[in-house]
Amino acid sequence: MSRPAMILIVEDDEILGRSLLQRLTLEGYDARLAADGATALALVGRQRPDAVMCDMRLPDRDGESLMREIFARIGAVPTLFMTAYGDIDQAVRLVRAGARDYLTKPFDLDEVVEALRNATRPKGVTADPGGTQDAFASFGLSPASAAIRRTLERVADVDLPVLLLGETGTGKEIAARFLHAQSQRREAPFIAVNCAALAPEL
Repeated sequence: MSRPAMILIVEDDEILGRSLLQRLTLEGYDARLAADGATALALVGRQRPDAVMCDMRLPDRDGESLMREIFARIGAVPTLFMTAYGDIDQAVRLVRAGARDYLTKPFDLDEVVEALRNATRPKGVTADPGGTQDAFASFGLSPASAAIRRTLERVADVDLPVLLLGETGTGKEIAARFLHAQSQRREAPFIAVNCAALAPEL
C-alpha cells in the first residue's frame, strides 16, 4: 500500500495553519505544520515532502527565500504560495523560479485541495475527463452551466484572452480553472490574482 503524500504547510497564522492541517489530514494527506522557515527546514531534513504550501511572509524569512533553500537541499518540490498581498510581478517571478501555484488569501479550501491533487499527481497521470476523478465532473450538470462548459471547451485552444463576467459567487474562477485545464497551457501553473487586494496605483 502506497504511503499518503506528505504536505508541508508553512504558515505562522495559527488558526489558518491548523485549519489547513485538519482539512488536508481529512483528505488523506500526511500533513505537517511549521510556523517558521527554520522549523520547515528541520522537517524537510527528516522527510522529503511531496508538496509544500508556504506563506509569503514568515517570522524569520520570506517564502521565496525558503523555497530556494528547500530546492537547494532536496531539489525542486511542487510549491504553492499563500499570500494576503497580491503582487503580479512577484507571482511571475515565483513561477519562473519553480513555484507551482500562487493563492491569494482568503481562498477556498476546496481549491487548495484540488491544487494539491494536481501538484502531487504522478507525472504522466492526468485526471480522467468526465470520469469520477475529473475535478470538474460536477461543472456542467445544470443546463445553464452545461452551455457554459461547451463554450469554454470550444475556445480552450484559441490563443486569445478570455474575459469572464458575473456577480460574486457565480463561479467565474471555477470556469477559469476549467478553461486552463482544457487548454494547451494545462501543464503550466494557474495563477489566481485577487485584484481587490492590489494597491489602487497598480
